[in-house]
Amino acid sequence: MSDLRLQMLIDQCMPMMSNLDTIKLKTYRKITRHDRHQRLWRRACSLIVVAASVLLIVAALQTRRSPAADVELSAQTAVSDPVVPPTMITISVPAGERRTIVLPDGTRMVANARSTVTYPATFADSHRDVYVHGEVYLEVAHDVCHPFVLHADGLSLRVLGTRFAFYGYSSDHTSVVLVEGSVEVTTASRDKVTLHPDQQLTVESGVITHLRTVDAAAQLDWTSGVLQLKGETICDLVSRIRNYYDVPIDCQPGLSCRRLYGKLELKSDAFRLLRCLQSLADVRIDQSPDGRISICPTR
Repeated sequence: MSDLRLQMLIDQCMPMMSNLDTIKLKTYRKITRHDRHQRLWRRACSLIVVAASVLLIVAALQTRRSPAADVELSAQTAVSDPVVPPTMITISVPAGERRTIVLPDGTRMVANARSTVTYPATFADSHRDVYVHGEVYLEVAHDVCHPFVLHADGLSLRVLGTRFAFYGYSSDHTSVVLVEGSVEVTTASRDKVTLHPDQQLTVESGVITHLRTVDAAAQLDWTSGVLQLKGETICDLVSRIRNYYDVPIDCQPGLSCRRLYGKLELKSDAFRLLRCLQSLADVRIDQSPDGRISICPTR
């Protein structure tokens, strides 16, 4: 009896049997929950680090971009600015005078009386353009990469390096005399002619009228202040003198058949020059009070 009671007492003091599967499940859930929290925390920290890095990079780029943006803006502004035209130089020669001009490329030009020459202070990178009204003689500096173009009323001349004379006080009558090299002449009607040495081209109202062989050197006497007379009529000579001095001169029709030979030196005024013509051509020179000059035959 006592043994039975003792056994019952022992059984009552023993702990209740635990369910091991339940314990394992609870333990796994607890561990899993802890690991999940750890992963979430690490992921959040990583995202914070990445976001901070991106912000730092953006800030650095903005700091470095500002000067470049200014440069780019300046470049865009420069491109949008209008092209500045070159500085043009215009030289007008008074009546009764001549002027020697040296162009930016070294081309030498002699401009006759009452002529106007316009050219840029610096020639462009691709070509050399000169604008002429009147009479000029040019010794063009040779430059195969930069063609020289003379522009005038009714035509244009394209050369590389040559010597030639141009006469063009009016678009109604212009002429070109080539001394050396070659010249391509383009008229207002788009006709083209290439001149060779000792050739003279005459253009009237934009149309080519003559292309003939001449003594080119004799056509340049005016550059040295002398008029060579080789069979010109008095009226032809008077036309040159009238244009040179810009004075009214009347030549009677009866003098148109008289031809002159010799030379006349250009003087400071037309009346003095014509007084020299008086003995050469056997004519009489009269001047009215208003300055008008008349040339009459002596008999």
